[in-house]
Amino acid sequence: EFPRDEAPHDKLTEWWYYTGHLFDADGTRYGFEFVIFQAVRGTLPVGYVAHMAVTDPARGRFWHSERSTIGSQIGRQDAIALDVAGWQLQGALGHDHIYATGEEYGLDLRLTASKPPVLHAGIGWFSYGPVGDSYYYSRTRLAVEGTLFIGTEARPVQGQAWMDHQWGDFLVLGGWDWFSIQLDDDTELMLTYTRLPDGRPGFAFGTQVATDGTAIDLAMDSVT
Repeated sequence: EFPRDEAPHDKLTEWWYYTGHLFDADGTRYGFEFVIFQAVRGTLPVGYVAHMAVTDPARGRFWHSERSTIGSQIGRQDAIALDVAGWQLQGALGHDHIYATGEEYGLDLRLTASKPPVLHAGIGWFSYGPVGDSYYYSRTRLAVEGTLFIGTEARPVQGQAWMDHQWGDFLVLGGWDWFSIQLDDDTELMLTYTRLPDGRPGFAFGTQVATDGTAIDLAMDSVT
């Protein structure tokens, strides 16, 4: 239910995950990633970790940094409103804002969804089996505009991005391969293949998103 379920939940594991492509006025291309993780573990204080990364091919740089903080930010039920040691994520109903700066790079980005949220596995919920269950939706095509900071320089940029929001009483598996693919015909693909802690294959699924935002579940035997 939106915007209620965009806000934090009282669950073991949760994350808000953004990846995308940015272009400055000269057409120079960059990649970015920004994610906030939330962990709830019984009576322990709620913990948060934020990751940020910038890919700068022209400079041959892949830069990344992280911050963490302790203290619950669960409670608001009408929007995302998270702050991890000064790195901020705010938004609701497909209008989000990222603000985070580091020693070499920084982001001040506004993201606007052009499609409705995609509920994976049909209803936005599935089971990982013995390690728990998860809610999961994506905003598969977000228009981006704002500022990329490179050192002390501020560059206006625009581009497009993808957002994943996942939460539930589950623990991270032995690992996974995850692809978010935006195609030129305005369709998208999400593919996930998980591994159990002992390395054996785990849960796998995929979603194809049509131009109008309709989601189609993919049988994993159709994906190689």
